[in-house]
Amino acid sequence: NPATFSSNSTGGFSFTVTATNSNNCSATATASATVGNPNIIAAPISPICAGATINLAASGGTTYSWVHSGGGSFSSSTNPVTFSSSSAGGYRFTVTGTAVGGCTATATTSVSVKAGPSVSITPANLSVCVGKSIILNASPPPLSAGLAPNTGPVGDSYTWASSGGSFESNLGSPVSWSSGSSGTFTVTVTATNTNTCSATATATVRVNENPSVSISPATSSICTGATLELNASPPNPSSAGLSPIAPVGDSYTWASSGGDFVSSTNPATFSSNSTGGFSFTV
Repeated sequence: NPATFSSNSTGGFSFTVTATNSNNCSATATASATVGNPNIIAAPISPICAGATINLAASGGTTYSWVHSGGGSFSSSTNPVTFSSSSAGGYRFTVTGTAVGGCTATATTSVSVKAGPSVSITPANLSVCVGKSIILNASPPPLSAGLAPNTGPVGDSYTWASSGGSFESNLGSPVSWSSGSSGTFTVTVTATNTNTCSATATATVRVNENPSVSISPATSSICTGATLELNASPPNPSSAGLSPIAPVGDSYTWASSGGDFVSSTNPATFSSNSTGGFSFTV
């Protein structure tokens, strides 16, 4: 006394002890014990993309301890635990569960981390005039372009979105984008590969307002050899010393259907030695 008991089988057991003294008198007492290991189960895990997080859960115990092979990290130590990895590959997890009474058991599960694409937008600094198109490229180019990737995993498809303006087509690369109004717009491309993993990149496009311009006088008549002064309005504020009341040009270029410009600044001076009708463009 004391006695030591063990069993390789689970179940409930009862114990009886009989005590006998020197007078040959006896008494008995009983006790019981339950023998059992926890049935630890680690839930199966679907594949994830690199950089994503997953929850790992186990059941059958009261406390749990998790370990894993390879890289990645746990962001919590409770059950369930959260795991993530920025590198593609296979990862194996082992959980040890402890039940009431201190009995332990282990279970394993694994997860496949799939590689995601990388993507950026070129050109990086984007500026365009109202109504004009700009060509946007996703880099590296998609596999569908038939080019060998030169940096990292690439996307198999690209989808574009923007905070304003419009695309001729928002699929693929390159794409054409334009806006009918001035302002600053955000352009986003999402690259998706055959693993169904995706990555996004953004760029900012500044759309500049076009100047307004008219010619005065709108019509006029002169004699051959005489000169005609043509004014572009509004004038260039930096050269005329005026405050603009509308979007203006900083420089002016003149053209005509005939005759000659004696001066091509603003105002411009025109003359012709031939009779006829002439049109002017600024």
